[in-house]
Amino acid sequence: MLNLTELNGLLAINKLVGLTSAAVIRYLKLALTQKATPDLEGFIAAENTYIGHAKRKLWVPRLKLKVGHGGTLDPFASGVLVVGLGDGCKMLSRCLKGDKGYTATGCLGYATDTLDIDGIITDTQPSSASKVTESQLLDALSKFVGEISQMPPLYVLHVIA
Repeated sequence: MLNLTELNGLLAINKLVGLTSAAVIRYLKLALTQKATPDLEGFIAAENTYIGHAKRKLWVPRLKLKVGHGGTLDPFASGVLVVGLGDGCKMLSRCLKGDKGYTATGCLGYATDTLDIDGIITDTQPSSASKVTESQLLDALSKFVGEISQMPPLYVLHVIA
């Protein structure tokens, strides 16, 4: 049987699109406490099940092991999520001081109510998108280089009863 108190270190996990960073931690905890590796597809389906207005989260056993991640990745993003186990949690801040790089894919000419791909399309102007030059696009992207403070857009969910 695995002695969880002896696990210390860092893991580099390829986070899949659709999972939150917290869900990756829940899956890891579940995997560490089971005799067999939990079915990832079943886990993702259960994570994304809505009950009423709240998203259902799977219960995982409380561990005598500290597990944490070095920074949240957007659920729409895939990429490396650095996870600390035990004493590895203390190393996260030192290990993640370097530069980060991102690759983005977008679709010009559409607006949504949430300002991301999850929202409802509120406006389409595909013809105006074809008028955007490479120079204009690079200029807009340059505002995301360097140390920035992000403020996520406010979004109000309207529930019709």
